[in-house]
Amino acid sequence: MFIPNDPLLLPKPKFVQCPKPECGAKWYWRKYYLGKYKTACTACKSTVAPIELDESEARVKIKLVKCTSCGGLQWFGGSSDMTRCAHCKNRNVRIVEIGQGDLKDIIEKAWDAFKPEEQEYYLARLRELK
Repeated sequence: MFIPNDPLLLPKPKFVQCPKPECGAKWYWRKYYLGKYKTACTACKSTVAPIELDESEARVKIKLVKCTSCGGLQWFGGSSDMTRCAHCKNRNVRIVEIGQGDLKDIIEKAWDAFKPEEQEYYLARLRELK
């Protein structure tokens, strides 16, 4: 999967489950886009090829948030109203959820500076929010 250098937004994490019947843990896999098909299970710590699930089965829904300090975008799946920004590393940043319209405005501002493959990447990120 193509990822631009210093992207505005990384791909949405996949909701997955451990395939081991004795474990069955469920979690959001953030780095699937690196091309690896295996990862460490969050519960049993075994290296597994997780099974992708529908996000409607998730206990906590993941949402797109914007940092109030630097304006950076990241996916957040917690239940609190504060987090640490992945871009500026600022702690105790208030969660401000943004929708598809806001993301579209952010991408449109920088659209002309993107290469064609970057434009395709950001169009795919917009489709993920639907």
